[in-house]
Amino acid sequence: MTRSTIRIWFLIHKWTSLVSTLFLLLLCVTGLPLIFHDEIDAALGEDHEAALAGPPSAEGGLPLDAMLRTALAARSMASCRCSWPSARTARFSPLPPAPRLMRPKAR
Repeated sequence: MTRSTIRIWFLIHKWTSLVSTLFLLLLCVTGLPLIFHDEIDAALGEDHEAALAGPPSAEGGLPLDAMLRTALAARSMASCRCSWPSARTARFSPLPPAPRLMRPKAR
């Protein structure tokens, strides 16, 4: 390698690493308050209980069974192509599973 080639690669490496460092620094500076927000609030002496209006949902809200019944009643089964027989089936997709291909029998 010649001296000019080494210098070019040095400059490329230097500037790409500076850009990458700035990007990662931005992620760290914006992400750390999100991760440590409880500790920051405790250090600043902020009271979470007074900031939220109304009773906690565990005390004044509906039970989970009632919320589930309301959500299932409001859910329109016609809007999705569902083929399962029970509403208790959990799926990530509203579409039914693809049919399984069967292998031909050996003769």
